[in-house]
Amino acid sequence: LLLSQQRLGISRSWAARVAYAYEIDLGAQRRLRMGIQGSLRQLAIDLSEASVLPLEGNDPVVLAGLESSHHLSNWGSGWYYLDRHFFLGFSIPNIRANAIRMGRRAGQLEVAREARHFYYLAGFSWRWSKKIEAQPVVLVKAAKNSPWSMDFNFRLAYQDHLVTGLSYRYGADRRGESVALSWRYTVRFLEIGIAYDWLISPLTNSANGSIEVLSRYTFGKPQKAPIPLKISILF
Repeated sequence: LLLSQQRLGISRSWAARVAYAYEIDLGAQRRLRMGIQGSLRQLAIDLSEASVLPLEGNDPVVLAGLESSHHLSNWGSGWYYLDRHFFLGFSIPNIRANAIRMGRRAGQLEVAREARHFYYLAGFSWRWSKKIEAQPVVLVKAAKNSPWSMDFNFRLAYQDHLVTGLSYRYGADRRGESVALSWRYTVRFLEIGIAYDWLISPLTNSANGSIEVLSRYTFGKPQKAPIPLKISILF
């Protein structure tokens, strides 16, 4: 169960998501995992804020009402296969193509429509030695009437405690969209990490990239995974 709330300027939103996963043991250290999730969201906008200065006086959203909100529900599904060295996955986080309606009477003004996003994942893992493990991963993202993008990720782990990762995102621009570098260290129950991405697309004219810091503590006795395979994907 995940609950979230966000407010940005004159817009605000909250969401509730619940997910369930089931695993089938295929034998010979092979697994098939299937999952489903459902979500309920509320999107709201308040045009009565004093800072709102419409660029167009005949904007239909402004004319429809000063404050409006809309509720959306959706569901998604995915499956994931893995064995000792190889893994493959596919998912659709939001299957319904919801219409987003705004205005005093939300049912009469459609301002946008959600698009289905498809994710394809493939990769494999091998050990260079008893202490070092390498793992290349490819993630493809596609949506209707939108350019597709592909992430090439490479992960290198030392004794599963120190992990570094390099990612390159290829999209609509032929030279790519971004390059990212990450680092993570785990000791018993504590995990810390940092990641930074550099934009290499034309967006560099308005943004320089971003940095993310992670800190996580796990309660309870750690369990040893039946298959020595860990997945790490940047962004």
